[in-house]
Order: sequence, then structure tokens, then C-alpha cells
Amino acid sequence: MSQIEEIKKNYSFSKFPLYANETPIFRKQPNMLYVPYGKNNDYSDYLSYLYNNSGIHGAIIKGKATYIYGKGFKIKADWNGDKVALEKTLKSINNSQTADELARKKIFERTLYGGCAYLIEWDVFGAIKSVKLQPFNTIRTNVDKSEFYISKEWTREQSTNAKWKRSNGKLPEDTVTLPAFDPLKRQGKQILYLIDDNPASDIYPLPEYNSGATPIETDIECNFFQLNNVKTGFSAGTMVTFFNGTAINDEEQVEIEHAFKSKASGTDNAGEILLNFQNPNTTPPEISPLRSNDLDKQYEQLSKDTINKILYSHRVSNG
Repeated sequence: MSQIEEIKKNYSFSKFPLYANETPIFRKQPNMLYVPYGKNNDYSDYLSYLYNNSGIHGAIIKGKATYIYGKGFKIKADWNGDKVALEKTLKSINNSQTADELARKKIFERTLYGGCAYLIEWDVFGAIKSVKLQPFNTIRTNVDKSEFYISKEWTREQSTNAKWKRSNGKLPEDTVTLPAFDPLKRQGKQILYLIDDNPASDIYPLPEYNSGATPIETDIECNFFQLNNVKTGFSAGTMVTFFNGTAINDEEQVEIEHAFKSKASGTDNAGEILLNFQNPNTTPPEISPLRSNDLDKQYEQLSKDTINKILYSHRVSNG
């Protein structure tokens, strides 16, 4: 038997799949009225997760929305229309918002999700009674976008093993069905649905920064990694072996572990000096690093690459 055959006989190696960030494909599923918003109908939750957990990505979203909004609506001095009526409309676009407040929220949602939606309400005379922003994460639509399903409960059930919420694919109990905006049918409530153009989808939008989702997630995970390192001090990156033998019981082992962690881990103990009292002719504890010594350099380079890719995905050429 050859050496290679001997190795194959004695050792079994497993292949672990690598993590991949996939662009969602929006397709109608059998026996479903609406098209799921992502594989688990949770793509809006995923985008919110990226926004809330990546500092640089969140700052860019806020900054872009602020710049687009500018100074809000202003009536030009030389405008010849009914300024009184226009000012009244701008000050009360609906029963709770001014036009500026509505525009600010609309711009933020379109920057974050790549789309937004208005809830249009007609009065009995066929005139627009109210214009409100319908939160984009509450909307699902059919294939031709002629009908919309509104609910706050799409992703209410939280999976303990997921970072964001998942849906069970059924219509929630609070679902309200509304037709698409149609100026030829001026009655009731309608949804004006606006999304950015994208060749990959004409049902739900993909945000402008979609190509940067992977570096954004990398930034988030790097931050979690660094935080855990700082908070734990000695983490899974270091193994300490005590040569006390296996005669000590579980309770003693727990006590030793607790005492060691209280001395050697945590941000409060950074820079502390550890004293090792050792009996003569005994074996001292062995400390074995499990990570590379140049981990700080690897993180520094990874951080630069990640930031640059996030900036480019937002079309920010100079941070």
C-alpha cells in the first residue's frame, strides 16, 4: 500500500462550505398571492441590519439622504401661482406631517432600500385628501405591481439562529390589500410605488450599494471580533494549560477558571501584571497562542480594503 493510500485510509477530511453573500432573486412562489421580498421574505430586515450595525455604511446612508434633502421646499419669490394655497399644502401634506418632514423620510427610505411608497388617499370629490409615506418594509406586491399587501407583521417571528427576522410565508392577520395608484380611479386609498431601476429586478428594488453588501458585512463582523477581543482579553485565541493533573474535581476546575478569567480577561485588566506563584520542581502553566502574531496587521489591511469597497459601492470616490 502506497503512502498516499495509507493516509486516505487513516484520515478522513471534511469540506466546509464557505460563506457567500448572494444577491436576492425575487420570484413568485406557488400558492402565494405576493412575491416574497427575498428568499425568506426578510430582505428589508437584512438591509436594516447592515445600516444599524456598520458605522461607516450607516454614516454614508445618513449623509447621502441629508445632501439629497438639502434645505427642503422653498417657494420662489417670482412664482405666480397661489402662494397661500401652496404654503398651506406644504405645511400640512397630511394630518401629521409637513411636506419637508415627509420628503426627509422618503429620501432616507429610498437611499436605504432603493425604493419608497406613498399612501395616497382620495376624498369624495376625487381630489387628493392626504399623502403619507408607507414604510417600505411593510409592503409586499404581486408580480405586476397592481396590488399591494401591507402589514407590520411580515417578519415578526424571530429565529434564534438568525441575525435578522424570518417570515413563515403566510399573510399576517393584520394584512391590508390596496390597489396601485391610478389617477383614473380616484377613490379610497392607493399605493404609489417608486423603485430605482435595476436590470436584476423590476418587482422589488436592489439598493445602489448592493454590490457592497459583502464588505459591509465584513466590517460588521470585524467590529464584533475586535469587541470580543477587547472585552475578553484572553479569548479563544489563547489556550492556557494547567499541569494540575486530572485529579481535581469539576468544582475545583470551575473555581480555577473563574479566578483566572477575573484576573486575565476584560478591559479593566488591560496592561495588568500577572504574578505566577509556583512550587519548586513543578511544571508552570503553558500559554499557547492560537492566532498569528501579526493579527493586528492583518486587521489593519482588511479594514482599509473593506472601507474602500464600501465607499466605492456608494459611489463615494473620496472618503
